[in-house]
Amino acid sequence: MSKSNTEIDVLQVSPKQTYDAVLEPEEQVEDEDEDMVWLREQQILNGKLSWYKRPSVLTIGFVLFVYIFSASISAAVKQIIIYKMACNSMRDENGICDPITTQVLFSNYNMYSLVGTTIVSLFASTKVGQLSDIYGRQPFIAGIIITTLLTKLGEYLISTHYDTLKLKSLLAVAFISGILGGMTSAGALLSSYISDVVDPSNRTYSLALGSASLYIGQSLGPIVGNWLQSILTKTDSLAQVSSVVLPSELVLLQVEIILQILLCIYAVFYLPESRSEKAKQKSKLSSINNDSVSARNSNILVHSIHSVIKLFSPLLILTYPTSVVGSNHKPHVKTYRSVVILLIVSSCICTTVFVAFGPILLQYGVYKFNWGSSDIGYVMTIISATRTVVLMLVIPFFQTTILQKLFGYKPLTNQLDMVDFCMIITGYVSDFLVFTALAFASTNKQVMVITGFFAMGATSLPACNSAVLKFYPASMTGLVFGAWSLLNNVLAVFAPMLLMSIYNWSLRHHIPSFVFLVYAGSFFVVIIMC
Repeated sequence: MSKSNTEIDVLQVSPKQTYDAVLEPEEQVEDEDEDMVWLREQQILNGKLSWYKRPSVLTIGFVLFVYIFSASISAAVKQIIIYKMACNSMRDENGICDPITTQVLFSNYNMYSLVGTTIVSLFASTKVGQLSDIYGRQPFIAGIIITTLLTKLGEYLISTHYDTLKLKSLLAVAFISGILGGMTSAGALLSSYISDVVDPSNRTYSLALGSASLYIGQSLGPIVGNWLQSILTKTDSLAQVSSVVLPSELVLLQVEIILQILLCIYAVFYLPESRSEKAKQKSKLSSINNDSVSARNSNILVHSIHSVIKLFSPLLILTYPTSVVGSNHKPHVKTYRSVVILLIVSSCICTTVFVAFGPILLQYGVYKFNWGSSDIGYVMTIISATRTVVLMLVIPFFQTTILQKLFGYKPLTNQLDMVDFCMIITGYVSDFLVFTALAFASTNKQVMVITGFFAMGATSLPACNSAVLKFYPASMTGLVFGAWSLLNNVLAVFAPMLLMSIYNWSLRHHIPSFVFLVYAGSFFVVIIMC
């Protein structure tokens, strides 16, 4: 479908220009709507429940913490196991594996795994957000945890039965985790769950706290993993890379599976639902009405075409169609639409380029600095711990003390404000500078220090999520985040292939750090857009 000139012009308007153009007195914003009334009622009802039955940021944060913590315990070791299998697959008649060809095979596995899982997740993410609006968040959160558990079990069985890299088998079990949307849908459900239970004025910080639980898990997981491995064995170096998988490494996989089983039991039987019955009923009626209108206005041919493209129909809501525009937004609908589109596009670019960053950074460290599982664990801990500090301490200080009190910026509930804009642009500029520095880092110590500064980029995503939701009815929160995750998944199909190909090319030309300049360039483009 071709874009109109109006839509093209919209993409040429920056959020800062838009903010200046649409800033309106708070008196013109309507009073609380029906969704806000229901939110207040639901908060009163939740307050009467026992703490363990009450949906809250803490509740979903606990689930995400355990989910990520269990995966992080074995994440570093799992990369080493895959590297060992790849090396064993590339051994010559003398039992020696070439580091370049091993890296390429290792990189290809990560690329195929990322792309394949993303494609599988793509189909689920088209509907998970909307269905969670109707049926609640809990069933889908539990389902994602179950499919993840099945993947972990499959990876463990392969690791215990084979010494070489069984690419097809590993990819097959990896794809299971994407059946219900994988981590992308999990992130959308996390944001939706939090948005269900907090006021819009507290949404940015609450979303930051939710993200902080993820990084706390990523911080503590590698520390615990390294501690457990140090108890079980004192040997951990790449000199063993062509040997069989160590018993201590398998123990960490077992610990991960046990924690996932316990989390699965909690999610299935005890995780409280965040979506109120009134809100679910409203979303259900809205969905039925939309389907009925579509059926009445379609002939057989149109209906057939509609069925084919229906898979990607949730993406339309990201264009901020007139049907979702509130009465207080209609006077400036074109300008508001440009804000929404630019926020979503910039966020998707940044999210997509990060999809392949973790594997590339670890491969780069193994290749250039001979990282073992302990080194990988340290890097994961540094990145996650510093992000936790930023999300829990720096963001509220920066938002309230600096932006609101010092600069006098006023947070608004129904439109983009300068608080949101400053937090978003700060994150993008920080990521640009860090990737540029990483490209020129020459020692292991420099890389370790630089990775700690990735944390400042964490200011952008919570603010961006909160800003976009200001333009949509609360009854469509899940649909918006679901469509957003779908768009991320579509882009993530191509981004890992492109970035991994660039990394493999740079390896062959002995300039492995070149890929980080590509990352920096992506953020430079986003900054120019803003």
